Amino acid sequence: QVYRLLLAKVLSAMGNRRASQELGPDPWLEVYNALYDPAPQGFARAIDKGEALARDREGGPKSASLHLWLAAAYGQKYAFEKNQNASEDVLAPIRAKALAEAKAAIDIDRAVRPTLQALWNPAPGAEDDDLAVFKDDAEFRTLLGGPA
Repeated sequence: QVYRLLLAKVLSAMGNRRASQELGPDPWLEVYNALYDPAPQGFARAIDKGEALARDREGGPKSASLHLWLAAAYGQKYAFEKNQNASEDVLAPIRAKALAEAKAAIDIDRAVRPTLQALWNPAPGAEDDDLAVFKDDAEFRTLLGGPA
């Protein structure tokens, strides 16, 4: 079982998320893989599963990766809702969650900051641009704008 989960992680990292999921359930990989599924189902699943994992870990060790993935999912949700012309009343709490998750990830492990920066200020044509919708946001700039 351990080898199956390790292989699933390798396949997921290589972009073969379908094969990764076929090797067996891993709630952590389900959150990560959901980020690459079509919106809105993908980010909704990532948020539901990620928030459940975060609740299960309350009082225990924290995971910077989980908070990074939740920040990405909320970034995707914000961009989706913004494209649907959602009101500021809908957008503001989503933005707040994305920012809080990014802060939580950095508070747990500053080593995730460059990954968050890459999601916020992606290279041209990058697939992973989940926080780019906040590129002009002052609080995100304060959190992510400088070198790690």
